[in-house]
Amino acid sequence: MLVTTQAVPSQREFERSVVRAATRNLTMDIPERSPDRAAKQDAGVPVVLLVEDDPSTIIYMTQLLKTQYRIVAARCAADMWDELQRNSIAVVLMDIALRGNTDGLQLTRQIRESGAHAAIPVIAVTAFASEQDRQRCLAAGCTAYFTKPINTKMFLQTLKELALRPLQDAQ
Repeated sequence: MLVTTQAVPSQREFERSVVRAATRNLTMDIPERSPDRAAKQDAGVPVVLLVEDDPSTIIYMTQLLKTQYRIVAARCAADMWDELQRNSIAVVLMDIALRGNTDGLQLTRQIRESGAHAAIPVIAVTAFASEQDRQRCLAAGCTAYFTKPINTKMFLQTLKELALRPLQDAQ
């Protein structure tokens, strides 16, 4: 009897491969390689920055929003700042419990203090569901607050209102 073994990827390797597969179009959608990105941006499609480290949430949000928005994902603080520099972001969707040294509340405070990005609406999307958690998110500078699992209808309405605000202000 012949038995073969296959290397089992670590949880981190598995998560990375899932995110790469789910966001393949997002990560390939960079200006130097894709004229499609510039066309979408010029066509007035709002860009949503998803700051999230959970692969399943990235996949869910991407699927939920991809028909109305261009989604860029950042899994850590450094990626978030890179995307803010590269793109004209309409709204930031911020996970509060990010792994690493900087959580979503700290990043929101930093955005508010940044000057150039301070006016960008930040929507907290978090599993922290108490009234105290909501107050902490709003006090940190979040424009809106949604708990996971999100109320899709209310979330999409709020996102639409916030994403279109800069377009309305410009007219």
